[in-house]
Amino acid sequence: MITGVQVAAFSDSENGSSVSLPETIDPCPPDVEALRRLSDNLGSLFQSPEFGFCADAIISVGQAEFGVHRCVLSARSPLFRDFFARKGRTKVELKELVGDFEVGAESFALVLEYLYSGRVGALPKGVCMCADEECSHVGCRPLIDFMVEVLYVSFTFQISELVNLFKVSSILFI
Repeated sequence: MITGVQVAAFSDSENGSSVSLPETIDPCPPDVEALRRLSDNLGSLFQSPEFGFCADAIISVGQAEFGVHRCVLSARSPLFRDFFARKGRTKVELKELVGDFEVGAESFALVLEYLYSGRVGALPKGVCMCADEECSHVGCRPLIDFMVEVLYVSFTFQISELVNLFKVSSILFI
C-alpha cells in the first residue's frame, strides 16, 4: 500500500554527485495490517457464500436463514457461549435468543457482521427510505427502528462495544 513517499538521498562526497530515490512508507504497522487481514478473513466467513460449507449452525429470522459458526459467535458473545454450551443445538430461531422483541433480518445481519469482522458495515438500503423528500434521514422512522433493533440485539448478545458505538452515533444524529 503506497500512502506516502519519502525521498532517500545518497551522495558521493568524492565526486560531488548525489542520487535521490523515492521510498514508500507504509503508515500501518505490520501488526495493524495483520489485524485488518484477520478481520477481512473472518468477515468473509460470514459474507461469502463460498464458505457456507464451514457453517455449523443456522439461525433463522423469519424466512431468512444465516449459516453461522458456533466457535466464532461463542468467542465474541457470552450469550452465544452459554446458549451453545447448554443447548448444543445447531438450528435456532432468533426469537429463542432475543425473546418477543421483533428484530428484522437486516438488523441481525449487521450485528453478525460485527461479530465476525469487528466492523460495522454499510447500512442496508431500506433503512434510510422515507416518503419525505426533504428528510435528512437523521430521525426518520425506518432508521430509528433499525437502530433500536441493532441496539436491542447487541445488548441482548452482550456486545458492549457495539452498543456503545451505536449509542455514540445516535447522540451524533440527534
